[in-house]
Amino acid sequence: MPSEYKNCLVTFFDILGFSSLVSEEQSAEKIESILEAMRSISQPDPISNLSQKFEEIKGRLEMLKTSKQKIATLEERKKWEKDFAQATSDLNDILKPEDIAKKQMNRMQTINFSDSIVRVVPLFAVSSLFSQVMMVVYEFFVLNRILADLALKKILLRGGITIGAINVGESHVFGPALIKAYRLESRLARYPRIVVDSNVLDLFHSPELAAATHEAGVVIDLNKMIEGQIRKDHDGVWFMDYIEGNRRVTKKEWFAKFIQEHKEAVITRIEEFCSHSQDASIGEKLFWIANYHNSSVDYIEAEEIAKMGVEPSELKIIVPKLNY
Repeated sequence: MPSEYKNCLVTFFDILGFSSLVSEEQSAEKIESILEAMRSISQPDPISNLSQKFEEIKGRLEMLKTSKQKIATLEERKKWEKDFAQATSDLNDILKPEDIAKKQMNRMQTINFSDSIVRVVPLFAVSSLFSQVMMVVYEFFVLNRILADLALKKILLRGGITIGAINVGESHVFGPALIKAYRLESRLARYPRIVVDSNVLDLFHSPELAAATHEAGVVIDLNKMIEGQIRKDHDGVWFMDYIEGNRRVTKKEWFAKFIQEHKEAVITRIEEFCSHSQDASIGEKLFWIANYHNSSVDYIEAEEIAKMGVEPSELKIIVPKLNY
């Protein structure tokens, strides 16, 4: 079969400061542990039936939509309402963000090379625009959980995510979407953040999506689903917001532990920088991540912080003046 491009969601990211670690002759063991953490996120999850389950439930909802017009008695209406409520509940169950973050889309691929990873989600594998957008939503949840887990290991990533044509084989990956994702990472990201391309955001505002959602017979506010998963930065760039994103979809006990450990991880990175590095560009990036952490704390409601048994100021990072 001849090679061809496929329409996919493509994410390219690499490790902040990896080249500096190598040039500073850090131990091979430390570098290997970082690479191993990166490799661990590229392993596909065996649970990959979300799209299939969604299509099955969507079919039930479409049948209910058709049968509604044939309701003749009060008993039939009650049964219809019960069936519709069950189908809607089933849909909500498979769309639970905390579950989605543990799953991967069917046929999602990852490619490692050195300190970089490419994630490819095959949007072409589903026919409807609505299903494609749901795959993007799934990937947002997965990426934010990946970013959170790696941040606690003091591994900060910079990257770009876009939609476009790509060709992936057993020993190769190439295409316009890969180039675009790489350019987002290398030219626009600047800080340890995953930049979201405008063509990804445009999906959620397209008239075609509104029509497809209506046709599916499903009342879901997709923009509401990604609220908190992405954020607009001070420079106008949209990026993956893994702190707020995880706050909204994980258990409060998990997040309370995470936000405090995240503070300590960032402080450790800053202290290491102040002790060993004179690279101004790394200092700038660590300053950004500290301010990102602090601004995320501002989003947390006072009642939620009180339940953690701390004051808001205790969750924040005191950023030292960095002398380059």
